[in-house]
Amino acid sequence: MLTVRSSYCLMRILWQKLLILDDSRKLDQTHVTTIEKGTFGYLDPEYYQTSLLTEKSDVYSFGVVLLEVLCARPALDSPRSREMVSLVKWAKECQTNGQSKRIIDPNLVGKIRPDSLGRFGETAVKCLAETGVDWPSMGEVLQKLDYALHL
Repeated sequence: MLTVRSSYCLMRILWQKLLILDDSRKLDQTHVTTIEKGTFGYLDPEYYQTSLLTEKSDVYSFGVVLLEVLCARPALDSPRSREMVSLVKWAKECQTNGQSKRIIDPNLVGKIRPDSLGRFGETAVKCLAETGVDWPSMGEVLQKLDYALHL
C-alpha cells in the first residue's frame, strides 16, 4: 500500500536525491506497482490508468505540494464549492482564465516579490500537466524554483 501526503512526497524526493548524490547507490527502478490508499489529490493522472508510479509521478506530486504552499490550501478541500474542491483543478482553471493571482495565499502578497510568486506558480502548474511527457524533470523544477528565489 502507498500513502501519498505532502510530507511523504518531500521526504521521498529528498531521500532519492541523497541516494543519487551519495553515488554509492543509484536508483534503477523505472516504476513501482502498488495499491493506493488515502492519496487522492496527489497521485498523477496516469497512475489511475496504469497503476504505475514513475520518477515523473514524484514531479506531479511535488507540483501539488508547491500549490499547497502557494495557496495555503490542502490538495482536496471538501467544504469548498464544487469547482474549488480539487486544488489542482481550481489552480489550473485560474491560470487558464488569466486569474493566477487569485490562487496566491493573501499572507504571501506583499512579502514576496510578485515575479517570484508568479514563477513559483508557473513551475507548480507545469508539474501538473495532463500527461507525464509534459512534466519537467525534478532537476528542471529545482532550477526554476531557484531562479524564482533569486528574482
